[in-house]
Amino acid sequence: MKDLICVSYNVKGLNSPIKRKKVLNQLKNFKCSIAMLQETHLSEKEHGKLRREWVEQQYSSTYQDGRKRGVVILVSRSTYFHHEKTFADREGRYVMVIGSVGGSKITLLNLYAPNEDCPQFFKNIASLIAEQSEGMILVGGDFNCTLKAAVDRLPARNGPKSKKSCSLNTMIKELGLVDVWRQLHPREKDFTFYSHVHRSHSRLDMFLMPRTDLYRARQCSIEAITISDHAPVCLNLRMNPNNHFKYWRANVSILNNETIRQELQKSLTEYIQFNDNNEVSPSIMWESAKSYLRGNIIAISSRLKKERLAEQIELENKIKKLEKVYQVTKDTGTLNSLKEQRQKLDDLLTYKAEGQLRFANQKYYQYGNRASRLLAFQLRKEQSSRVVHKIKCPNSGKIVCQPKEVAKAFSLYYQELYKEEKVPNKIEKIEQFLNLINLSELSQEEAELITNPITSEEIKNSIGKLKNNKSPGVDGLPGEYYKFFEKELTPVLCKVYNYALFKGDPPQSWSEAIISVIHKESKDPTLCMSYRPISLLCVDLKILTAIIANRIQKHIKKLVKPDQTGFISRRQGSDNVRRALNLQIMAQERDTSSMFLSLDAEKAFDRVDWDFLQQTLRHMGFNETFILWVQTLYKNPRSRVRVNGHCSDFFSLGRGTRQGEVLSPSLFALSIEPLAELIRSNPLIQGIRDETNTQHKLSLFADDILLFLENPVTSVPALLSNLEDYGTVSGYKINTNKSEALMIVGSWPTQLDHLVSFRHSKQGFRYLGVIITPKTNQLLALNYDRLFGKIRGDLDRWNLLPLTFMGRIECIRMNILPRLLFLFQNLPILIPQSTFKLLESITSKFIWQNKRPRVRLKILMSGKEKGGLKLPNFRMYYWAAQLKSMAAWIIRDPEMQWVAMEEYSLPGISLRSLPFLNPQSWKRIKLTNPWVKHTVKIWNQVLKILKGNVTMSRAIPISGNIEFLPSLSDRSFERWAEKGLITVNQLFEKNTFKSFAQLRAKYALPPGDHYRYLQLRDYITKHKDWDKVRREPLGLENHFIKLLEKSGTLKNQVSLIYQKLLIDMSDNTYHIKQQWEMELNITLDDVTWESVCCSCHRGVGSQMWKEFDWKVKLRFFRTPLKTFLSKSSVCDKCWRGCGFVGDQTHIFWDCVYIQQYWMDVKNVIQNILSVNLPMDPLIFLLDIFPDGFSYEQHFLLHLLLMTARKLITIHWLKPETPTVAQWLLKTRHVYTMERITAQLQLKVPTFEKKWRLIIKYLERTLKP
Repeated sequence: MKDLICVSYNVKGLNSPIKRKKVLNQLKNFKCSIAMLQETHLSEKEHGKLRREWVEQQYSSTYQDGRKRGVVILVSRSTYFHHEKTFADREGRYVMVIGSVGGSKITLLNLYAPNEDCPQFFKNIASLIAEQSEGMILVGGDFNCTLKAAVDRLPARNGPKSKKSCSLNTMIKELGLVDVWRQLHPREKDFTFYSHVHRSHSRLDMFLMPRTDLYRARQCSIEAITISDHAPVCLNLRMNPNNHFKYWRANVSILNNETIRQELQKSLTEYIQFNDNNEVSPSIMWESAKSYLRGNIIAISSRLKKERLAEQIELENKIKKLEKVYQVTKDTGTLNSLKEQRQKLDDLLTYKAEGQLRFANQKYYQYGNRASRLLAFQLRKEQSSRVVHKIKCPNSGKIVCQPKEVAKAFSLYYQELYKEEKVPNKIEKIEQFLNLINLSELSQEEAELITNPITSEEIKNSIGKLKNNKSPGVDGLPGEYYKFFEKELTPVLCKVYNYALFKGDPPQSWSEAIISVIHKESKDPTLCMSYRPISLLCVDLKILTAIIANRIQKHIKKLVKPDQTGFISRRQGSDNVRRALNLQIMAQERDTSSMFLSLDAEKAFDRVDWDFLQQTLRHMGFNETFILWVQTLYKNPRSRVRVNGHCSDFFSLGRGTRQGEVLSPSLFALSIEPLAELIRSNPLIQGIRDETNTQHKLSLFADDILLFLENPVTSVPALLSNLEDYGTVSGYKINTNKSEALMIVGSWPTQLDHLVSFRHSKQGFRYLGVIITPKTNQLLALNYDRLFGKIRGDLDRWNLLPLTFMGRIECIRMNILPRLLFLFQNLPILIPQSTFKLLESITSKFIWQNKRPRVRLKILMSGKEKGGLKLPNFRMYYWAAQLKSMAAWIIRDPEMQWVAMEEYSLPGISLRSLPFLNPQSWKRIKLTNPWVKHTVKIWNQVLKILKGNVTMSRAIPISGNIEFLPSLSDRSFERWAEKGLITVNQLFEKNTFKSFAQLRAKYALPPGDHYRYLQLRDYITKHKDWDKVRREPLGLENHFIKLLEKSGTLKNQVSLIYQKLLIDMSDNTYHIKQQWEMELNITLDDVTWESVCCSCHRGVGSQMWKEFDWKVKLRFFRTPLKTFLSKSSVCDKCWRGCGFVGDQTHIFWDCVYIQQYWMDVKNVIQNILSVNLPMDPLIFLLDIFPDGFSYEQHFLLHLLLMTARKLITIHWLKPETPTVAQWLLKTRHVYTMERITAQLQLKVPTFEKKWRLIIKYLERTLKP
């Protein structure tokens, strides 16, 4: 197909026939295919006059109140454009057309932006594009602002951008669009408009298109300013069909059909029974079975299509016959039959389009308030970021843009990367290297446990953990099929797995992978090495590798020391950061020249040498059977790169662990452990010493290595020697130019200048997402200040997005909270209260769109049972993250080395007891470790806010309590702890101090300990705050008491502590309950009100409906009375004309004009559910139902009443009242959306069970 020539042109009025002729001739000379004209100043009728000469189609938007504005899209006769949809505003500002050119879907948007500094215009345009556009997007027009005033204006402007320009830049960034002319002319300056008034040039006219399609742009030029005061902008687009490579993927939706599911089960079972006869290997049989299943799925899909086609032909024949009969008889019955058959045919022909529309509506229905529109923007942005629009070819060094050439460039790069390095006598060198290192080993029994035959139970557990909607491998079978046919497939997989592993004969599909590339943030996007390769593997292989990885994880801690925290159970990267911060303090106290060195490994996972890996496994005690397993999994592997929808040819792999399956991280951790052990055991490499004179040399998180070095002059050369030795045998390679060194004590040794090319950072460097600084007092500014700036910028940008109220809350929860929480957990530093007030302020402004809040922020932050929406409370999350360190002190996991280091900083005192001591004792102890001091300070601060007992907590352990001196010298109290009597809290029965007899009976204390009991009782009962000690502990205290008494893990500690804080400190909505009580003249207990609040979040899956239900029960809507109270000039009477005050209860229930509606609703519900329902507003408004309802009745009653309330808000401020017919149509819509949701989630049987009471009624009363 020939190229498209697109022209954007502000014509400054086309009222003159002569000027119209000039413009059309000029466009014809450009050989224009599609013209986007702005400021036509024409009416709708006059726009039609442009359809002449070379113009075939015309789509316009006209300003209704005068001869100004006006935009039009003209399509030439030679351009075969198939029109589908048009979107145009009434202000003559934009027109958007969706159609196709040569079979390629395209969206054309022509706009004329306002001259005023109004950012809302581009917000609306962004929403239109995100929600309605299809296929390739091309936006052209006069934007009336520049993107960058410094380069797009002459004279240049360096001042602040206008709001409109900021909004346009945000739209471009969020939608993944690019300015085509600037992309093709990055260093040039040219302009489309000259202002005689300001004597300035500007580039206001441009074309925007997605980065994903930028390769289509052959040329973009700015022509001369002639007929108008604007220059035409011409764009030459390559429109050759882009034949994307598509692997076949099984259609999951057919599994919702019970008949088809049974058919597939039967055929699969029969095939396996017939072919599993030991005549062929299980691997070949399994490959054939997958092929057979694929064939059946394709055949079924084809059959369904043919059945629909046959039905269509049958209906067409019936219509022809009925038409002939009716022409003769003119019979009314025949006419009705003819109409019926025509309707059936119309329904069938629109089935696909209707289905697509319903599924599109379902996505908005289900995720409407889960930041779905944000996700629509982010999806386009993500797609743009995944597309590689240009790349440097590794062979020629040239930049290539065409998708096939880009895929080939990546293929060449990975072929070289995965090529095995030929090293003479490699095995001997590997053995010599490993013999110098003392690696930990598995016992024979542990090694045999790992290589036991794969069991059916393991396969079932692994299948159960598969996630839906994940891309399959080359066989096209996603995880959903394994879940549905688990019973049939498990015994087959068990046989195949054990045969393949023990015989070394895997199925062919296990060796093939598709590589998708993901760009690494802040890396050069034109270099292949800046992308992370992710291998898409077959699901059956993923199931097996998950089983093997799970077995290794049970023993890996014995083989890999705690320095390595990446991808190992119960080890966290935050431990590395806390350890580094402690070592920094200790090094500064010792005042010895010390350095932190962050190593940047070049493609560490992809360079792992297989021979080295296998020899390492042998030295770690893995038996030869396991080595065979690894060889089987990596037998003759080959991959192909898929990028921009195109696939390269297959190429072989000679090294590397595939990123994309769960076994690779474990294998990599094992392969890099020899390097870690080599560094640990090298006496020339001096690590930073702790309080016990123990050296700490390194921390690892997978391939991210941070070294702690004393005396760098001697340590660094020894380190470089170790790295070289390890790299020679393993393939590991350090990128020295990107590795960074930070002197934390002393100055940079000049002796190293000729040895290393590490970057010497004076400000700090980033490690695991945290900026490590030379001075700890710089941590706040360099980490949080930057993040707060980004958050403020993001919230400003997201104001562009057309999000709902709850959608904005989801944005905070899903995007802002994780970024803050990451730093909260990694950095034990004090954040000023003013910072949290600022965060709350900008959050509130974002949620309420700079309007007055209708609900207090503290209520939104409350739990759902208290009427809140779980908006994150950043201050509480900060406290919870800081108090997680206290939980670590209590748990005392030996793997967390920083806990022992902080313990050593307090000689003679247990960290388990420290937080619960009187703060006066902290002063006597003289805490020197700033991180310990910070943690107890936060604990004390939280206790004061909660009004807890600061001087003595019931959580304090009895043994080792420095305030109870006998516990320090008498070992009997330690024996009490061994028997389970650990904390002071265990001495109480609610508010009463237990007797010795009670304690003796429960904990088996010896009689001789009675005196010790008296000592302890005397110490506690005579405490100055005895009355406070007697009180029940706070929920937060109870949490730590349970950890002390029953131990536990750090898993989910932040969430658990946050929940305790939320319970103790959050606001409630009892004032709203009182308003309902006053209007309804009733009394609601607190438990009932909490049930009402919780009911808002149950039932249907749609977040929009949950938001609506919450708004009704929290009295969110502005009734006439509420409006009158804030603005006395407004009438407070009901708008329906009844003459009564329009409060919440009146509008929804008491109004005489709405009572008949509720009576009709009640009668229908009683008919559907077969129940007697009293006319009680507690039922109809607050969902407080009488006892005796089944689960299905309760669910449907809640849903039916919620949709009935929705009809009232749809008629808000309207005198007419809703009808039962309208209510049933709305219910039908909810039913349709919920059914489609169930189909997508493969939960149709559950859906039908819940909806069975209403399905027949809807089918009987409403036509689908």
